[in-house]
Amino acid sequence: MSIPQTNSATRIGPDDPQYREVVDKRFNKRFIASPDYVRFVTTTDQIVSAVEDAVREGHRLVVTSGGHCLEGFVSDPDVRVIIDVSRMKRIYHDPQMQAIAVEAGATVGETFRTLFETWGTVIPLGEYPGVGIGGHVAGGAFGFLCRQLGLAADYLCAVEVVTVDQAGRVRATVATRDSSDPHRDLWWAHTGAGGGNFGIVARYWFRSLEASGHQDPAMLLPRAPESITTFKAEWNWSDLDRASFSRLLDNHGAWCERNSAVDSSYASLWTLLEIHRLQFGKIVIRGVSTAGVAAG
Repeated sequence: MSIPQTNSATRIGPDDPQYREVVDKRFNKRFIASPDYVRFVTTTDQIVSAVEDAVREGHRLVVTSGGHCLEGFVSDPDVRVIIDVSRMKRIYHDPQMQAIAVEAGATVGETFRTLFETWGTVIPLGEYPGVGIGGHVAGGAFGFLCRQLGLAADYLCAVEVVTVDQAGRVRATVATRDSSDPHRDLWWAHTGAGGGNFGIVARYWFRSLEASGHQDPAMLLPRAPESITTFKAEWNWSDLDRASFSRLLDNHGAWCERNSAVDSSYASLWTLLEIHRLQFGKIVIRGVSTAGVAAG
């Protein structure tokens, strides 16, 4: 059954089936949460209201979007309230900010698709489509276009964050990279320091540094690649001895070092070497190239 709503933000307890959907959507199954309740929010005002309630009740609270936290920061037994922003999925052009706005509940896949299908643009997000933008961008957002385009945080021009001050007052603040913005430090803190340390992100605004002044949303971010080539290679542990394993690692590391410069002709190539445990059976290298016919 549902606990009564507060300021239109859905508040549910352990008896509601949706409670388990939130509590169980954890990436690392080692950690288990059992909060007193979960809040589903769809607006910044609802986040403010939910945080005010938790502060007034003296509850420890955390936030979740895609649910892919690798550590136990969300799924912690001491957490009493989980605020779920996964329903905040709007992605739109904000002409006043001259930027593309992405709410914190949008996923990597949803963001990629909307940017490409609406404006033909891209930002270098991660490779897994289900990851939530909320915590992903705050951590920098490392992905398969990072060698060519940098991090998603490099395109972050503003962020809306719900914070709590020393007196327990809750407010939403829009912090920008504008050098004259008194809240610029709060923006800077969301360009790679990690999610959840300073407040709850409601939305991000993205714009390339060189795109200031553009009114056309298709000119605000890098153009999406015309094509991509993906590849995958595997080695069975049973086929490798110590010498061949060392040679594989040396060759991969040496090639990456030789071609690590910003102006490398291989900047359009991204690879990931996965050295799984013996029980998995394989070592895997996966990659993406945006070099078109030259990728072959």
